[in-house]
Amino acid sequence: MTRRRCSGAIDRKGEHSVRYRSEYNGWVHADGYAGFNGLFADARASEVACMAHIQRKFVDVQQSHGSAIAEEAIRRIAMLYVLSFRTLSRSARVQTSACSKM
Repeated sequence: MTRRRCSGAIDRKGEHSVRYRSEYNGWVHADGYAGFNGLFADARASEVACMAHIQRKFVDVQQSHGSAIAEEAIRRIAMLYVLSFRTLSRSARVQTSACSKM
């Protein structure tokens, strides 16, 4: 996997990231950075979300509304963290098997 970073831009405008990645097709971990929205608009790239950011949204909803669905999502995300920690040093086959049992 090749990682590329946008360099040489004088500001955080989205036009720089879109221009820099004009030939790119694949996955982008944008971490909520709106400057990448231009890449996602025409399906050249797929966004890979950060689990911590997803969890934070559910925590906000649960705290403000007492949502049972948000609470369940938080519980399941916690289970994914536990599973990840337990299988991190194991083979890909073992990791895949553990995930399929959830």
